[in-house]
Amino acid sequence: MKILPYSVEKQLSTAEKIQYYNKLSQYCKELSLSIPSNISLGQQAISKIYMKDFYNSLLEIEGIENLPKNTPAIILCNHSTAHDIFSMYIAMAKLGLPTSVMVATDCLSPFSKAVFASAKSVFLNRNDKISSSNSILQASATLLAGKYLVVFGESTWNLHPTKAMQDIKKGSSMISAITELPVIPAILEYIENPSVVENEKEIYKKIILRFGKKYETMPTDDISLKTLEIQNQMEEMRKSIWIENNINRTDISFVNPMIYLNHTYFKKYGVFGFTYHSEYESQFLRSNTGDAIENEYCINANNEFVPGITYKKRK
Repeated sequence: MKILPYSVEKQLSTAEKIQYYNKLSQYCKELSLSIPSNISLGQQAISKIYMKDFYNSLLEIEGIENLPKNTPAIILCNHSTAHDIFSMYIAMAKLGLPTSVMVATDCLSPFSKAVFASAKSVFLNRNDKISSSNSILQASATLLAGKYLVVFGESTWNLHPTKAMQDIKKGSSMISAITELPVIPAILEYIENPSVVENEKEIYKKIILRFGKKYETMPTDDISLKTLEIQNQMEEMRKSIWIENNINRTDISFVNPMIYLNHTYFKKYGVFGFTYHSEYESQFLRSNTGDAIENEYCINANNEFVPGITYKKRK
């Protein structure tokens, strides 16, 4: 079974779209029969190991009342650190909800890939359109088997000092249309200590996971417009968390360059098993308008705080 490109799907009549999504749904229901619905051993292991240290006193979960009570859902989450996948597996385990996370394999070390495989993640290679298409079908089947699904729609980390969200991809809305299950927008916000630090762990003083109100996508909906609607809600959710925690990112002039650069450097290069390769990752940023995309700031040769990449220091 193949996922049609969005440009082709847009040209289908209403009847053709309904037929197309019915076929996708039936295919995924057949795939789901071989997928266990319980919390995986990997999800349990991640929770036990990481809850003892990084997350035990930092993680706060809000908006639980927005999660469906009798069915799973797609959790569409922002993406900003190497901890996000662990954060979501741990939070969902705390809530007693069996979960799979969509994970890009093209940037993982063998160790990280093995860890996420044990947690029954849905893998995709962002450089391979066939892999990306198959991951949507596998993710839909996982939902239909009874598991929650976490998707990081921005495709790569958002390291921008003021931008609440990078543009998100349409996969979550498509999965919702295939499965007839809702999308729950979610924001993971790592509240940072307002000071220069000496290692990555010192950056964070609190982690907030906030679930928003659900969105449902029908096969006859415009997938692109539905995705934009959800993205707008996620941007407002994240800005609300900033305001509540006295974080001012309304303009670049309110950002302390030295703190931003220090924290961003450790996020990119200070986490075991992960290194963020900015130039490689930039190809996966998606703009819905075609505009140039900023994702990081640096200090240039004139000592100005401007869009750009901070590279790893040589030892």
